[in-house]
Amino acid sequence: MEEQQIQAFVHAVLHDEKLRQELVSDPDAVIMREGFSPRLSSVIRKLVPYMEANQVLTGFVSPSIMWA
Repeated sequence: MEEQQIQAFVHAVLHDEKLRQELVSDPDAVIMREGFSPRLSSVIRKLVPYMEANQVLTGFVSPSIMWA
């Protein structure tokens, strides 16, 4: 279940420029709004730099991002 939540959120961020900008500028507000558990919040915070770096959509998330 948690992995599906993370995948859905990452997909949304990679396809929504406004959401990505908001996440980069104020990750705590986005995480709070999404209602992630403390465990998922920690994972999302670790992924923010990767999602920020992916400004050009490539149709996939880099294989270097591994789910813990």
